[in-house]
Amino acid sequence: MNRRPSWNQPMDPEKGSTGQVRPVSDTGELFRLLYDHLPVMIHSANRQGILVHVNERWLSELGYSREEVRGRPLSNFLTESSAED
Repeated sequence: MNRRPSWNQPMDPEKGSTGQVRPVSDTGELFRLLYDHLPVMIHSANRQGILVHVNERWLSELGYSREEVRGRPLSNFLTESSAED
């Protein structure tokens, strides 16, 4: 019998939409799951503008691997008009 996920038991994205759920062990893990699997492009950069993390949507939309972007300046991925702002 498949249970529906509750607010404290999100579906594991590794398992797809099978309806199987597993408890999230801490809020940090929940944040990472949400960050990595939101359907919008999200990135985090340090004060120097260096990318420290991007989510899966960001990678798929721009066609990069995580290894290709981590540690590079965010400005490398902006359009000219965006970089000027």
